[in-house]
Amino acid sequence: MNEHIKVFLRIKPNVENFTNLINEDCTIYKVQNNQLHLYEKKKSYNDMNELKTKTFNFNHIFDTHVKQNEIFDILGKNLVNNFMNGYNSSILAYGNTNSGKTYTLYGDRKIGEENQNYGLIYYSLKYLFDLQNISKDTDISISVVEIYLEKIRDLGKLFQLYHISTTTNDTITYYSQFHDNIIREDEKGNTYVENITLLPIKNIEDV
Repeated sequence: MNEHIKVFLRIKPNVENFTNLINEDCTIYKVQNNQLHLYEKKKSYNDMNELKTKTFNFNHIFDTHVKQNEIFDILGKNLVNNFMNGYNSSILAYGNTNSGKTYTLYGDRKIGEENQNYGLIYYSLKYLFDLQNISKDTDISISVVEIYLEKIRDLGKLFQLYHISTTTNDTITYYSQFHDNIIREDEKGNTYVENITLLPIKNIEDV
């Protein structure tokens, strides 16, 4: 695998009773040494000779019992450190609907509640602010962009428009003036979103 691109797999717990799946057309998996072995049933569940095997390699495989903070320690902390050292870093959550992408990124608790189920975004930003306290001359801003149906929307701008509108009609007027953003490339070959809104933040509550 490319050392600059790491691929992680998180296995979602099965919400159904396994015994109910024996006679269904399902796939059985086995994890060994960061390899995922899939056994696709052909005819008989009990006859292993009837199973077709596929193997996939990952940098790390998280089992069904992994905690959110453990995922950050393995997956996210190095990315934040690299970011603070001047390197671009990103996390792409990919999977089917209801596979756990949102839970992994956002968790299931509001900020301020005592719970270890915060997501990667919270843990990454909290760690970033902890590092910033070491170097207090650092300013941090964020942008929030949505890509949907091949169109780019500046959600930071929408956030600003929503908070300065006083009536529903004002909101509709602002939204009607909102345009799709365009991806540009600078003289150094770096890509960026044109006229993106930057929101200054000082702590995790701002986010």
